[in-house]
Amino acid sequence: MKKKMKKSWHSLIALVLVTCLIVVSPTLSYSQENSPSGANNQEHSVVLDGKTLFSIPEALGEISPEARSQETTAQVEKFAKTASLPIDSLLIGDQNGSAVIFSGDLVIVKITSSDARAANTTPRELATSYLENLKNAVIQYRQKYRLTGSVAEGSLLERSLDFISSLTIQNNQLSYTNAIFYTLIATIVILAILMSLNRLFTGISTYLTSRVEQRIPLMRIPYIPFVSDRINEIIIQITQWIRLCLTLAFISIYLVLILNLFPWTKRLGGTIWQNLLSAINGGWDKFVAYLPNLFSLTIIIVITHYILRFFKPIFRELGKGTISFPGFYPEWAEPTYRLLSFMIIALAGVISFPYFPGFGSASFQGISIFLGVLVSLGSSAAVSNAVAGIILIYTRAFQIGDRVEITGVRESIKGDVEEKSLLVTRIRTGLNIIVTMPNASLLASNIKNYSASQRDSNRPVIIATRVNFPYNLPWQTVYEILTNAARMTPYVLPDKPPGVYQRYLNDSSVTYQLEVYTDNPQKEFTIWSELHKNIRDKCNEAGIEIISPDYSVIRDGNKSTIPDNYLPKDYTAGGFNLNPLGNLFQIDLKWAAGTQNGKASHAQDPTEPKQQEPQNPSQT
Repeated sequence: MKKKMKKSWHSLIALVLVTCLIVVSPTLSYSQENSPSGANNQEHSVVLDGKTLFSIPEALGEISPEARSQETTAQVEKFAKTASLPIDSLLIGDQNGSAVIFSGDLVIVKITSSDARAANTTPRELATSYLENLKNAVIQYRQKYRLTGSVAEGSLLERSLDFISSLTIQNNQLSYTNAIFYTLIATIVILAILMSLNRLFTGISTYLTSRVEQRIPLMRIPYIPFVSDRINEIIIQITQWIRLCLTLAFISIYLVLILNLFPWTKRLGGTIWQNLLSAINGGWDKFVAYLPNLFSLTIIIVITHYILRFFKPIFRELGKGTISFPGFYPEWAEPTYRLLSFMIIALAGVISFPYFPGFGSASFQGISIFLGVLVSLGSSAAVSNAVAGIILIYTRAFQIGDRVEITGVRESIKGDVEEKSLLVTRIRTGLNIIVTMPNASLLASNIKNYSASQRDSNRPVIIATRVNFPYNLPWQTVYEILTNAARMTPYVLPDKPPGVYQRYLNDSSVTYQLEVYTDNPQKEFTIWSELHKNIRDKCNEAGIEIISPDYSVIRDGNKSTIPDNYLPKDYTAGGFNLNPLGNLFQIDLKWAAGTQNGKASHAQDPTEPKQQEPQNPSQT
């Protein structure tokens, strides 16, 4: 009995094995026959994270199915890893008779009529099938890597904001109770963050302000007059901008979170977040793409800086006179360095112009043309003044501090040169009035420089004044008086004797010109004032009357204007008498009895003996 049962079990086992062999053999045969085709399908498949989504059966023009599948796989992976692109953004559209699956500007796959015929369907229906598989695969992919906390590729910004963007996934739905609860939590968190930012940046501003006052003496930046107040203001502005950017970023995240928590605002939140991150990513991508040009600009700026640094000490020593070249004056050093710096910077600007952002675009060209026309129309006067300024510099017409007089303009201007620039020159008059003259007008005028002679040839300037004395005053006495007055005057060089000259012989006086030497022409008005005061004092001490300006008097006796040493010793001047009682309004002139050689004699006092007046060759 037992033997029969064993045989039955053996027969049953053998029957099962035979049956399995019969069932499995056709499958193995079919698998071996179709293994090349299966391998081929694997090459044409679109894969995401090792899972096949769909296959690309046909070529697209010259693009093979393998190339199409590889390109589509790359696009699918890019979309799946870009957490800022919500699932709802996947849409189906038509393009040149073919169906496309796209998200924004990203085209993921294109389904042609050949692909549809290979699947015995229409392009639209095949695209719908692809889209459903794609959405499910992307949802699983994002959920998987969100749980593990790592994505194989993608930008840092996308990884850090993956949780926020994942709220736009269709299958991630929250109940209204949870949504309201999360909204309250998010509101409390955002308020706490804003308050913390306020306290944090207030403390940072206070700390930096106190540290700047201690560290500011160590800061030395050429051509920039930094003071502690100004740096404090800059630091406060920078911290305020950083605070504003962080505040806007946290508020944007808060709004997106709140909108994504509720079904009726979910699409709006996803759209806002997508546009925001697209703008940020677009700006970042453009910045990264601009880095080579920025590197080129940095090299140009560094080279230009060191070229200017190379020339600066050379021209500084030329200005001091330590280094000299024949025909190159020290006062040319600074303007020449400025012109050379301008040319070097202009050349660097021309070289770096193609590396500027937007170079070659239509808007850039339009702005360039507009600015060029604007400069051409409005810079004619500036160019003429600049050229005149260069000419005035290299003709050495004057320097800063020189005493000059500008003639040939509507009003003569006399004063000290206060400032000399490429476009204008400023002159301070004796009344402390600053007169600004365009260099073009200055070049067309006559310039008298009172300081150039002393500076260039060590010959002091001469200051002259004129005074009238009567003919009867000996010129030797006049010379002595004027010379003594000049020597007492301040700012007059003692080693240069003053000069006295008889300039004019007038009708009733002689005009004397006194010339003194000074090396300080800026004190011209002081020298004149002191000189005139000393002349008057000396004349008063000598009892000499200054008859400048001329005046008329009735001279009692009509004394001759010839000096006494030229007259006879017994000469007596004739006079004329007034009769105050007999005739108050008539002059009783007593003429001498007769004339000599046709000359009238002077009247004399009747009580005096009559004397004959000698002939005076100066009288007619």
